[in-house]
Amino acid sequence: MINYLYSSIIGFQTDTVAMTVATSGILARLIIGKSGLIGKYTSNDSREFISKGKELIYNIILGLMVGIVISYTGAVLIESGVPVDAVKASYPSLCFAISAITLIFVQFGAGVPTTHHISLTSSNAFVLSGNPIVGIIVAIISSLLGDFFTKTFNSHCDSHIDPPACTIFIMTFIILAVFA
Repeated sequence: MINYLYSSIIGFQTDTVAMTVATSGILARLIIGKSGLIGKYTSNDSREFISKGKELIYNIILGLMVGIVISYTGAVLIESGVPVDAVKASYPSLCFAISAITLIFVQFGAGVPTTHHISLTSSNAFVLSGNPIVGIIVAIISSLLGDFFTKTFNSHCDSHIDPPACTIFIMTFIILAVFA
């Protein structure tokens, strides 16, 4: 219902599935939860909305590495003769799928980072801009934005709002506004 509203009635130019996942989490928190949209922080220390120190460096390096792999692989595909239209049509979905599949390892206790929000947005930026550097920059921003949503919406609260979904729908909106 929500996705139909976003995609067919309103016509948002973004990833409406991700927007629906984020909206569902926000609605559930506001209707059922007791901690408010960004949770109830009770400590006297200042609240952290983005990682600092080693965690910040980790997120930047994670985005950088995912962005390099995504953008370089996409560029190699195009240079090797794969039609640009075919890359535009399927490459972002392939990148998302590979990253999403790695989440299976998390269920078995492996320390695998969540990267599907980084790989989808950076591959979309790469294929729409045609520029690997844009894909890398978007990957770094997406990694940091995912961290921001994790710290803001999923700390000191009683329900889950999906940080990757929030990142995907906001970054896709920006990417489409700039490059489509």
